Amino acid sequence: MQADRWEQGSDFHLPAIWHEAHADLLRAPATPPWRSRAHAYASGRDAFHALIGHGMQTRGWRRLWVPSYYCQRVVASLVQTGISLAVYTDGPDMAAPELDEDSLREGDVLLAVNFFGLRAALALPPSLQSRLELIEDHTHDPWSPWAAASTADWCVASLRKTLPLPDGGMLWSPGGHALPAAPVSSPQRDAGSQRRLAAMLLKAMYLDGAVVEKAVFRQLYLEAEQALDEAGTSAMTAWAQALNRVMPVASMRPWRRRNWDRLAAAVESMAGAADTPAVRVLRPDDAQACPLGCQLVFDTPSLRDAIRERLNRERIYTAVLWPLDTPVLPGVPARHRRLGKTMLSIHCDNRYGEADMERVADALGNALAEEARAPLAQDPPAMASLALK
Repeated sequence: MQADRWEQGSDFHLPAIWHEAHADLLRAPATPPWRSRAHAYASGRDAFHALIGHGMQTRGWRRLWVPSYYCQRVVASLVQTGISLAVYTDGPDMAAPELDEDSLREGDVLLAVNFFGLRAALALPPSLQSRLELIEDHTHDPWSPWAAASTADWCVASLRKTLPLPDGGMLWSPGGHALPAAPVSSPQRDAGSQRRLAAMLLKAMYLDGAVVEKAVFRQLYLEAEQALDEAGTSAMTAWAQALNRVMPVASMRPWRRRNWDRLAAAVESMAGAADTPAVRVLRPDDAQACPLGCQLVFDTPSLRDAIRERLNRERIYTAVLWPLDTPVLPGVPARHRRLGKTMLSIHCDNRYGEADMERVADALGNALAEEARAPLAQDPPAMASLALK
């Protein structure tokens, strides 16, 4: 990366992992948890659509329980499948899900999530598991020990969140159930993947100093996402599958964990300072887990937003996972809506080395110090107060 083009975060570019400077990334790819019995889709959402339709037609599924803290774009896409949806309480701030067994009925299926790759396993009582079928979403750490040892009926993972791929989502059945019909490619999804691949190449050239306008590849990323939002399902493209087969996950995953360790340690040392606004790191269950990114939780929404803006000025582009201001379904508790307003995710993947993570930590420390000196900001009033004005 050219020095004057340095940035951290945002969409994956296509990195030159074959370059000699990244020789330690060239080990053999890791064995995926799905092994050979799996279908490859254009996205995780496509995999969900195919699975839910299959479950309704062949397994008697009538209602899907989704966690209260979850990506609302995914929830909105699940609504389109036609299955009845209900919310149970679970999120990255909890050790185990909360679901009243008395509320279950025949035809129920539960969607469990490895939030941000933080969990080592699903803490679900056996009595509960015996009463419904289980789908696990391993998007945030598809190669985790939990995914590898899963006994769930079904597993789904979007690959684009952890790997530099233009498309890709996997569906497999640790329980040994018959899979849906194999997906076929759609022209719309293929065109979207081509746009994203072009965007990834252009961004890589931009970061290396080429005369590339940022607006060009940003527009291509946007068009690629719009293609994924279109109705229907599609197979993972042949070029994305070829890239996926050679991705050095065996090296990329521990690299991400090392970057997380560095940043988390830096943040926790800052949080101990008397003159620093309160911030905490969501920690994984154990040393084998590999967080998607460094999830920071701030005291207030206004502090989160101010820190995000200060980091953005330093070309550190963070993510909000996920906004829950207007949830698709009722039943999302207030604490999870607030968590969505106070949490920030900083990327820790293998695009970045030790010096990059030190730069991020320094910028975060400076931002926190500046906010400590700034006039106290007021958080937006509650909706009830707004209604009185």
